Amino acid sequence: MQSRTHVSNVLVIGTGAAGLRAAIAAYEAGCDVVLVGKSLKRDAYRPSRRWDQRGVGHGGS
Repeated sequence: MQSRTHVSNVLVIGTGAAGLRAAIAAYEAGCDVVLVGKSLKRDAYRPSRRWDQRGVGHGGS
């Protein structure tokens, strides 16, 4: 299994509606946010996508 390391201010586990809203609020507050989800098809967003303060997504598939 491959592992990755990301540094962020906020980790949101769950990419459903509540998780996305929490991530958006943290991002709008100026935080670097990491979203972690379990499935590409069931959740509202891709897992393991990191958004930095410039609005640039990193990682995910």
